[in-house]
Amino acid sequence: TPHYYDVDAISAQPGSKSDLVLLVLPDRHTVSVLNLSTARQKEYRLNNASLIGDVFLSPDGQRVLTIHPQDSIAYVWSLEEGRLLYQLVHTKPVNTAAFSADGAYITTNASDELQRLWTSDGRLVRQYANLATSNASTTFSPDGKILLIGKDNQTIELYTPGAQAPFATLKTDGDVDQVMFDGSGQFLLVKSVDWEGNADVQIRVFNIRGMRTFEKTFSAT
Repeated sequence: TPHYYDVDAISAQPGSKSDLVLLVLPDRHTVSVLNLSTARQKEYRLNNASLIGDVFLSPDGQRVLTIHPQDSIAYVWSLEEGRLLYQLVHTKPVNTAAFSADGAYITTNASDELQRLWTSDGRLVRQYANLATSNASTTFSPDGKILLIGKDNQTIELYTPGAQAPFATLKTDGDVDQVMFDGSGQFLLVKSVDWEGNADVQIRVFNIRGMRTFEKTFSAT
């Protein structure tokens, strides 16, 4: 089994039909593509962008999205050719990104406090205010039918992709630290931390209508 050291970022698409895993090599310009079925590796040097900070694989395994710590642009590449397909532009550095499970949409979150929704060919659909300092809520549901937006550190909004208004809102008492859908996409587990108090950790479970179904607080003291 091959082993890789000093790798800066790794990406696989959960539930994807693809057997590919992406590795960002230490030069921060090269993406290594590892096929888990064949154990074969292929490297692409992406010379048209600054140092790579993170990498994301499309569900069909055909495209790779790279973000760069000092760059306000996310780049989408053809994995087969290593060719730049299009750019997703913000006004400040892009922090994170996600593909929807069906590959129809991409969402990007940047330091300009905006989360943008794009089609799979790079057309801007809509932008949302995202004031959360955590990137935890920049994601889609497992079926790709729900887009999460961090309105602020204590508020998560749920949207149908492309919709102007949310269909549900989730509130926490602390700063959102982690968000996770269950496999059915009908429930979300939200971890938050009360940094202004005793740093207690709160776990809440919501259904996609925004109703809280479980809550437990773990004391930090």
